Amino acid sequence: MLDYNIDIREGSHGHIQTPDQYSRMFPFFVYESGYYIANDNYFTKRDFLNNYLLIYTVSGSGCLKWHDRQTVLTAGDAVVIDCRSFQEYATLEGAWCFYYTHFDGVLDGYKNSLLQNLTRIKLRSPESVSSRMAAICEASAKRDINSYATQSHMISGILTEMMDSLYAGQDNKGKRDRPDISELAIFIHEHCKEDLHIEDFTMLVCLSPHHMIRLFKQQIGISPYKYMHKCRINLAQELLRGSELSIGEVAFEVGYSDPVMFIRHFSDFVGVTPGEYRNTNIVLSNVDILKSDLRGAENSKRKS
Repeated sequence: MLDYNIDIREGSHGHIQTPDQYSRMFPFFVYESGYYIANDNYFTKRDFLNNYLLIYTVSGSGCLKWHDRQTVLTAGDAVVIDCRSFQEYATLEGAWCFYYTHFDGVLDGYKNSLLQNLTRIKLRSPESVSSRMAAICEASAKRDINSYATQSHMISGILTEMMDSLYAGQDNKGKRDRPDISELAIFIHEHCKEDLHIEDFTMLVCLSPHHMIRLFKQQIGISPYKYMHKCRINLAQELLRGSELSIGEVAFEVGYSDPVMFIRHFSDFVGVTPGEYRNTNIVLSNVDILKSDLRGAENSKRKS
């Protein structure tokens, strides 16, 4: 669905872009961006738009609804939502002045913190984010490869600032630096080859499974099980580079009884299969050896 009333004042502006092959080469690319001075009757209701929306409020206030959640955006607030789900945003009163950009790209690292629960961020450096949003709008009018690089860089900076502001404002003792969660992460790292189960995790931290998983994701960034697989895959990369073990043997060494499951997890984390990873690193190693031999030959020639 799409329903809207673009009730905006003079001085507002927007830019629509169609991402091309050059803009998509960068980590983030823009579909639309702008700056609105929105009046009382401004609103947008929409669902299933295949990108993300970043809103930064300069002044005034607006109301944002997403899924079954709702928040009020005031000066210095930033928020990111996935537009594939229903969203509604509107001016609360007076003039709501805000920057916006519809974009896409690699957001996996930000999703748990910024995207799952309609997380409104009170920014520590709002002036920096405001200038970055203005730069995204300015680059939208140019539409060349340098402007695409600028937009990607600016979005990355804003998301990083949002993460920094989010965690700086949290109660570190309760949400970020719990010693029991840190100990659990160390335990998983040291025992990742073993057949670990959720009971092993909850017994160590004395928490319910749901509470333990939520705190672990909050502090470490991923679930305990995913962290276990990540530790296994890190070990597997070392074995693939430094041993002649077969793929099946490497799988067994790092804790997988099923090579197919090992290949699936390896591909998810690394982006290539174990075989492709090994072949690539062998090639790179040979190139390094060749370069080293050439440097040695050149040094010998100089001495002679």
